[in-house]
Order: sequence, then structure tokens, then C-alpha cells
Amino acid sequence: MFNPAAVKEKCNGMLSPSVYGRIYDLAKNAPGESFIEVGAAHGAATVSLASALRDSGRVGKVYSFEKITGGSRERFGNFDANKTIIEDNIACFGVGDRIVMNYGLVEELATVIPERNDFGLMMLDADGRIDRDFSLFFNKLADNAVIIIDDVSPAVRVRTTSGTLNTRRVFVDQKHRLSNLLVDFFTREGMIEGTMLGGTWMGKKIGGHFDQQLWSGIVEQYRELVFAEAPYEVVVGGFRGLLARQAKRVLPEAMVRRIRRLKQRGAR
Repeated sequence: MFNPAAVKEKCNGMLSPSVYGRIYDLAKNAPGESFIEVGAAHGAATVSLASALRDSGRVGKVYSFEKITGGSRERFGNFDANKTIIEDNIACFGVGDRIVMNYGLVEELATVIPERNDFGLMMLDADGRIDRDFSLFFNKLADNAVIIIDDVSPAVRVRTTSGTLNTRRVFVDQKHRLSNLLVDFFTREGMIEGTMLGGTWMGKKIGGHFDQQLWSGIVEQYRELVFAEAPYEVVVGGFRGLLARQAKRVLPEAMVRRIRRLKQRGAR
């Protein structure tokens, strides 16, 4: 029996078990024999999709793409270390015969996908450039094929990365917003329809064809990224919180504890 909590834990999944459970259910009832996935990470969704193929009695494959390098994978090691993790996770759940892993950039490896138009599901969880993935694979999807897109939200994420007390570097992440803009665009074009489950969009292909005429509209979505709003306090606790963290770095621990006690007394 498919256990989404076990999949999340073993595969370092970043979604909730309920979302992996929903992915499995949608995949189990999707049309077609094979699926496409862009952005495997450590294989949580990949295992969910392959388990659904196995449990529904189909003999198809999950064609998965993962560049490995950069992003959240770096904290687990280099390319080879992450590749080993992915393959160990897939083997742990016994679905290796249902998965074709492709390591590298999807735009360079997309030709491994068989030339047919009956794929029953496409899951996108990579870098927010879903226009690239739609251009590569949308026309290969069957009618009513399931489409799952993670990290979809109008919000802009901003966080501090490094710096001194007076000068902080910040990282601005508009990936979620870009995905949201493009999902809305493809919906308006009558190509897809769906709903949100947390930060994951889940829907299906309802019609249309990806062609060159769409690119002018896609460019307009990227132009929406020129200006964006984000919370002003980019660090927890604002400027006071920043001062507290800087003090903790440079002051002796005994002095930090004394300041903390004095602060607590003053609050009484």
C-alpha cells in the first residue's frame, strides 16, 4: 500500500504527505501509460507517480528530469552524491523499473521522450520556467491529461543571505509568482484548468496546442516581473532582530545571557 508519509521522509520531500497522496491518486486515475516529470529533487513525487503506475497495472514509465546541481540540492553534496541519493530512494520503494531518470537540463534531454501524444500526466517542480516545459511537452499530452505544477503563488519571497550590520545582501525569489502568472495565462488561453492545494496547482489539459503564437503572450508574463512587492521586514524581528543576531555573533556568551536576563526583568 502506498505510504505518502514514508515517501516524504525517505526522499526528503518538501511537500506534505497529503499532497503526495493526492499526486498518487491523480496519477493512478490519469489516462495514458506513461508520465513526464520535470524537477525530481530526491524522488518523492517520482516515487509517487511510479507507484501509481505500478498499482494501476500499467506497464509505462515515468520520464523524469533533474539537473541536480544548484538550488536546494547543494546542501546534500555534489552531483554524484545527489544522484546516489535519488537512485537509492527509488530502489528503496522498488519502482526502478518504472522510472527513466535523466540527469541534466531538460531542454537538452527532452528528445528522450518518445514521439507520441498520449502521455497521461505532466508534473512540473523545477525553476518556475513552465513555459519551457509546456513548449517541450504540452503537445505530447493526451486529452484530459493530469497536470501538476508546484510552487504556484502570487507572493514574492525575500530573505537575507549574508552581510554586515550596515549592509545586508538579500535574495529575491519570484519563481512562485512567475509560475502563477504563466498558469493564469495558459488557463486564459483555454489550455488548462485546475485548482490549488496549498502551493501546488493540480488540474488537467482541456484543449489547445502549444505553438509559436503563444510566445508573445508568454513574454508579457515575464514583463510583469519588472516590479514586485514584498514584505519590508526581510528579517524576522526587523531591525531589532538583526541587532540581536549581530550581538550574539560578536559578544561573549555570558554577556548575551546577562542582556537577555535584564530584558526579561524589564518586561515584567
